[in-house]
Amino acid sequence: VDVLFLTDTTGSMYSEIAGIQSAFSGIFSAIATAYPTTDVQYGVADYKDYTDGGVYQSVGLNLGQSFTTNQASVQAAIDAMSAGGGNDSPEEQMVSLTQIANHWTDTTTAGLDLGGRDSAQKVLIWAGDIYGHSGPSSQDDTSPVGWYPSLAETLASLNSQGILTFGLNTYGAGSGIDGSNTGEGDPGNQASTITSGTGGTLFNNVGSGGSTIEDAIVAAITGGRLRPHVHFTSI
Repeated sequence: VDVLFLTDTTGSMYSEIAGIQSAFSGIFSAIATAYPTTDVQYGVADYKDYTDGGVYQSVGLNLGQSFTTNQASVQAAIDAMSAGGGNDSPEEQMVSLTQIANHWTDTTTAGLDLGGRDSAQKVLIWAGDIYGHSGPSSQDDTSPVGWYPSLAETLASLNSQGILTFGLNTYGAGSGIDGSNTGEGDPGNQASTITSGTGGTLFNNVGSGGSTIEDAIVAAITGGRLRPHVHFTSI
């Protein structure tokens, strides 16, 4: 099993990042406790905005820890997360999610060398507090045309790799990461579309996590669903 933790770390997350770190740590511990003999690797990443520059502008995310079985390194990467920056309300999660899907098994591309395994069950745990830019019309943050994939393209990328996605939304249903970027042609409910569309679950009004979230994610791993997770579409 490969498990990746991903969160928004822009300035709006300042009062929420500690709760997400606690939620991530609880999920991490719950998986490790439930499956002590299962070969589980963990990774940690975050995203901000195109105008934050650096890796957020060059590859669309910051890879804090590539996949590893070293649990101390994973916890250190979670603990190192801090909020700051950001330029506008929508963030770049569509880029991050798509890049993660496209580079899950990459071992050579700088900044995107996640090092996951094609044969593993792929699990993504994503947290945030606002919807994302989506589609080629996203120009209000100086990003180039085509920088942001659409919601449909993002979902297709995740499903092409069979990535089971869980969302930790710090706001209620229909808002936060489950909001709608209608100004950019988005049909709405971004996070619920992504999580349900990959076979996962969206948790709303998340503070610092808890057993409800942990139990649901633990249940979805190995014995809870096919390994690796496969998403079928009709053709």
